Amino acid sequence: MSVSVIPPLANPCPNMPHYALPHEDKVRGLASLQKVRAQMREEQLARLYSRRSELVQHYEESNKLSEQQRIRHEIRKIDLQATHISERWS
Repeated sequence: MSVSVIPPLANPCPNMPHYALPHEDKVRGLASLQKVRAQMREEQLARLYSRRSELVQHYEESNKLSEQQRIRHEIRKIDLQATHISERWS
């Protein structure tokens, strides 16, 4: 019984080196990945913070206690989402 060896992911075809990425391509790909992750984080946070600023303005204009409590709850929820997004896309 023969045991087949599965090549590592970094070198998928050891007998065909032209299938492996050169080091420069790997570095460029990782840099692009970091850039995209940062863009995704900023886009998602920008939407949340704009919604949060609308809620803060609405909170300041509101005279009803129940509405202010609802808005405070939504603001806390947005803050938690922002923290989660920052951690996830960092």
